[in-house]
Amino acid sequence: MVAEDTSGDIIGVCELLRGWKDPASAFIHSFYIIKKYRHQGIGRKLLQFVIDMLKASAFNSVSLTVAPDNNAAAKLYLNEGFEIKSILKNEYGPGIDRYLMEKML
Repeated sequence: MVAEDTSGDIIGVCELLRGWKDPASAFIHSFYIIKKYRHQGIGRKLLQFVIDMLKASAFNSVSLTVAPDNNAAAKLYLNEGFEIKSILKNEYGPGIDRYLMEKML
């Protein structure tokens, strides 16, 4: 999924994967908004669009990971109904932890 500006330029992206063990679950592999477009509600709109699309496609959950110090992203996900399920220690290498977050649809 992508977010575009009025010129059709891509300003954000959300990459999804279907769950390996549960095909009714989805995983947000990547979620990114270009820096100059942040804090304008674009990320929220893109995330809501993705969630609505997953619901319409009969998915029952969506999960993602986020760096514990990425406060803006974690706040967005929490405000959109995601819950922190666990802390994945050393997920991206020694000392690089991630929150595992999930939203039931």
